Order: sequence, then C-alpha cells, then structure tokens
Amino acid sequence: MLTTLTFTALAHATDRQVPSQYPTIQSAINACVNGDRVMIAPGTYSGTLTITNKSITIRGTSAVRSDVHLLSSGTTLTMTSTSTHDITLERLYVRDSVRGAYAENVNLTINDCLFANFNNPSGNGGCVQIKNRSLFAQNSHFSNGHAAWGGGVYVGFASATLSQCVIEGNTAVNAGGGGFVQSGSSLRLLGCHIASQYFDLGVNSSGSYGQNRMCASGWGGTAVTDEGGNINLSSCADCDGQGGPDIIGIGLGNGDCDADLVPDHCDTPCPALEWRVSQGGNGHWYQRIPRGTLNWQQCRDAAIAAGGHLASITSSAEENVIAPLVPRPVWGGYCNATYLGGSQPVSSPPSTGWTWTDGLAWSFTNWHSNQPNGGEGFLGILRLPAATDEIRWGDWPATNSEVYYYMLEWSADCNGDGVVDYGQILSGQFADTNGNGVPDTCENFVPIHQFDFDTDLHDSVGAATGQFIGNCRVENGALIADGNSSYVQFDQYLIPSTGSVTVAMWAKSEPGQGIHEFISQGTSGGCFYVGRNFMATDRFRVGDDWMQTNTPYDWICGTWHHVAVVVNRSTDRTQLWVDAQLQEERIGAISITSVGTGTKTRLCEQHCCGEFFRGKLDQLRIYSSALTGPTLAEIVATSGYPCSGDISGNNKIDGVDLSVLLGVWGTDGSGGKFDADVTNDGIVNGADLTIILGGWGPCPN
Repeated sequence: MLTTLTFTALAHATDRQVPSQYPTIQSAINACVNGDRVMIAPGTYSGTLTITNKSITIRGTSAVRSDVHLLSSGTTLTMTSTSTHDITLERLYVRDSVRGAYAENVNLTINDCLFANFNNPSGNGGCVQIKNRSLFAQNSHFSNGHAAWGGGVYVGFASATLSQCVIEGNTAVNAGGGGFVQSGSSLRLLGCHIASQYFDLGVNSSGSYGQNRMCASGWGGTAVTDEGGNINLSSCADCDGQGGPDIIGIGLGNGDCDADLVPDHCDTPCPALEWRVSQGGNGHWYQRIPRGTLNWQQCRDAAIAAGGHLASITSSAEENVIAPLVPRPVWGGYCNATYLGGSQPVSSPPSTGWTWTDGLAWSFTNWHSNQPNGGEGFLGILRLPAATDEIRWGDWPATNSEVYYYMLEWSADCNGDGVVDYGQILSGQFADTNGNGVPDTCENFVPIHQFDFDTDLHDSVGAATGQFIGNCRVENGALIADGNSSYVQFDQYLIPSTGSVTVAMWAKSEPGQGIHEFISQGTSGGCFYVGRNFMATDRFRVGDDWMQTNTPYDWICGTWHHVAVVVNRSTDRTQLWVDAQLQEERIGAISITSVGTGTKTRLCEQHCCGEFFRGKLDQLRIYSSALTGPTLAEIVATSGYPCSGDISGNNKIDGVDLSVLLGVWGTDGSGGKFDADVTNDGIVNGADLTIILGGWGPCPN
C-alpha cells in the first residue's frame, strides 16, 4: 500500500511549461495540483499571480535568476491557504510593483531570487510579507522596497530564516526599513549582508524611518537569532532606557545632529535658531536641549543659569520659527515631547492659570485636541505622528518619560547693546570661556567675601574682621587648625540669611584625624554647616542634614580638594560639589533658616557641639548667588592650587619645601607640617623626598 501511495503521488508531480504549454503563468498555476512545478522560460511576464490552497513550485528555467521578470500593478504574487501549504519560488526576478509577494498560512521558500523596486506606503511589506507559518529565504536579494511597515521583509506572527541574503536600500513610512518583525514572531540571520538599514523588531512605532542602519535585537516576544557571518549588523544600544535601540529611535524621529548614532537627548544638543528682527522677530535664539533626568523646575533653572529662560510662544509666527527644533514622535506616537516655559498652579482647572516664566502675556495657545487634561501643570510641545506631522501643545507632569527635551530661549542682553548675547557669542564678538551661554564680560564671579590666607585673615572683598582662637593660625599661605579647641571667630555673619549663596573653599585634612565642620554659622536647628559627619566616612554635614558623597569621604584626607555648597533659595535646592563634581542634590531637605541669628561665622569648628577641624583651609569664597557646575569647574581650573609636594603652598616645589621636609624628617609631619608626609603613610621619609625631587619646579596647574 505504501508503495502504491508513493507512486500515485509522484505520478501527479507535473512540470507545466510557460509559455510553450501554457500561455500565461496564471493559467499554468490554475492547472497545477499539489507537487507540480511551473517552469518559466526567460522573458518578462506582466500581471498579478494568485495561488490558493496549493503546494507548488514556481521556477525560472534559466540558470541566471534575472532572466525571468515578473511584474504587475499590484501585489505580484499572492499566496494563501485555508490550512497549510508549501510554496517554493526559485530563480525569479520580481520587480516594479506595489508589493513583491504576500503569503498567508503558507510555508514559503525563496531560493536564488531577486526582489526589487516596490512601493506599498499604506501596507505591510515591500518586497515580501509573510503572515502566519514560515519563511525560508536563501541566496536571495531584497532591495528598494518601501512600505508603511517593513520595506524589505515583514514577518507577522511567523518564523523567518534568512540565509546568505542581501537586504539593502529599503525604507518604511512608520518602522522597519530593512524589515519589521512583529511581536510573537522569530527571525534567524545566517551570513546575510544587511546593507545599512533599520530592522525593527516587535514594537508598535510611528514616525519617519530611514535606511542607514540595521539593528538585530528583539523584545516584546520577538525572538532573534544572529548566528554569525552577518555584515553591517550594528549594535542595539539603548541609552535612554526607552525599550528600543537608539538607532531605531533616531530613524523614528529622535534627533542626531552630529550623526554619531546617539540620540541628541543622550548626547549633544542641536544648533540654535534665531528669530531675526529683520524677519519681524524678537532677535531671540532657541535651542532644544536634552533634559536627561531634570524635572521641569530644574530645566527652568538650567535655562536661567545659561542666561536665558524656558521658551515662551506668543504667536504662530514664533512657533513656526522653532518648528524645525520639534522632533518627530517615537515609541507609540506621543513620546519625544519638549518642555516649554508654561505652567499653572497645582489643582487649577485645566485651561486656567497658565503663565510664562519670562512674564509675557498668555495670549496664544495651540493645544492638542484632548489637551490640557488637567492635574499635570507643565507645558510641553510635540509633533504629531507622521500622518499629520503637525505641532501641538500638551500638559505633562514635572517629570515624565515622554518628555526628552526642554526648549531654551536666549533673550539676555547683559551689556544693553540691543543684541541678544548668545548671538554675539556665536559670531565671536564675545568670548564664553565656560560655555554657559553668558558672555565672559557679563559674568559676575566676584564673591562677597574672599579669604586667601596669604599672611592673615584679610577679607579682600567684604572687609570682614576675624580673630584666631587657640592654636589656629595662617602659615605658608593657608589657614591651619590643630583640631583642639582652635578656630577662627568672625565679627559678622558672612553667609547671607536671604537669597541664594555659594560657599566654596579648598580643604585638606590631616590623615588619621577626625574631620569636622570647616565652616559654621547660626543656631542649632537652622544653622549652616559645611564639613564631614564624624559618624560616617561617606557623608558631609550641610545645614542640619547629611549629604552623600559619591566616594568615601576619607579620600579627602591628606590631599587638597575643592568643596562647594550651593544653596538656591528660589528653588529650595541645595547641592554638594567636590572638585566641581556634583555629589548630591536635595530639594526642600536642607534647613538653614537661622543663619542670620545665633553664632556668627566660624571656621574650623562646629559651634553647637565643640567639634574642631584638624587640617588646612584655603581660598575661601562666599558668593551671593547659586553658582553652576561650569562656573565651579572654571574656578577649580583657574585657582591654581598647590600640587603634591608643594608643602609651602606657593604653587611650586622648591628649597622651601625641601627645608620643611628635612625639618620634620622621621616624624608623622604633625605640628602644622603634615603636608611633608606627601605619601600619607604616617612618616616623613625617603618616599616623600623622592616626590619632592621628582616634582621640582612650578606646579602643573
């Protein structure tokens, strides 16, 4: 019986020749039964082809796959089955139509074929779409396909294997230039040449999609296997943690101004645009800035620190100017928004109470159809999905994963010459050394109190008067305290009780000693302290709270470090900086309400507890403003503090340092000369002498 069945099946396997036996390919297909082959002679054949509920092979008879051309005005090959059938395409050149091949409930095999030049902007799959079942393509070429989803290959609820294939030059309206692999599907790549395209996997995305990168990585139920030998298969970094590769996000609308394949919101901001006065504008500049982890309030403060403000839009003309800076949406249609300078009081009705941070009248709006919906309170602008590409407004919370940027508007004219400063920086008219958008000529880094401790307690700016208590003294250009009831007492409050303030200084504590507050002022429960929590090695005392450092505090022992505390009272924000690196930021957590009462400013003592600092302080500066990170970095870079081995503090290693070293030879360098123990190993010896002699001359900084 088995022999008979096998013979019967083979007897029905017939080669149907086109055009010698059948004038058209469709007529040959219609005559086929399962197992038959349609054998096509070289030539060009027009018209759509439909295969329904048949397991057959369609093959070009030439050894050259480009000799048999199939083209149509729609989908060239439509293959469907109500159960499951197997269809093989071999040595065919399918080209110049809406879509190359559509297969549903069919196990489709493509061997040695060319698919090229398809335009399916409203459908899935340019070259090939497989729906359900499987696709196996070998030694085939898929190029110049265009579709809404999956310009090259679309895999929907199916498994696909591409072996020794070329995929290049494909594009998509929404996602997947190289191809789109739907969630729940799988893809194997075996030695393919994927020539610089996107391959979107398992996401529902929208936006314009390019053709310049390929990413092979799956999520959302998509299984991807890369089994080696593939060419131009780029990485799938996800810098923003949004759940999709950066390069795909760039294709969907994330800006990449410097073309480094890192989205601008993780990297470099885009260039600024000017609304020129000659165009009827205000002369202001606008720039889209990545917000990172900043909330709306912090974006506002960053804009102010840059000499500008969050952008306000008061007319359609102004909105049209900044339109090129508004990116396309990503990952679902409403991500990639940008904060503007509009906000409303908490619990206000959705459409009332909106104001601009720069005080301009709220006279123009461009809300999206369902916005504002209330309870969120902060204005953002976004571009709608590709179908409309329009710009609209919405309200968001102060921080939200859908908002990637903030819009900076420069309007400052610090020198009053009628021109926005930022434009003069760009033109080279003004220098901006620290790159913060404010001309150097307008920067005011002048402190309200300045102590260099060169010979005494002289305040070179504020004329404060202080006195030494105990064994506290100035020696070799620094303030020295022995940690035993010695400190400096001033006759006034150096730290302002109102407004913002920055307290900055260089500090060096003696190794092996308890480290307490460098500076204190006020009364317990609302005083101002800067120093180390004696109970923990990774904490600073700031105000009446502790702030965390990024590394154990003990690293400050024995070496000079720049410590700064920035208190922005307008935003209720306190920052701790060490060597111009932000260690911690608190909002509403630091109590410094009593700095204008109680004990006046002291150095080297925590006045409420009688704990004393042992070490050196230098270059104490107190500012009546909240300095920014770039400004602190500039101060650190230009203050020229002594290098290792400069015991005397004169910014060079010379005979003075050698004399001090030899004077305390064999000791631990105590008695105010602990700098002589350069290696911090507890003894002044040959190791320290080696550093002195090796660094002889001016300090590098």
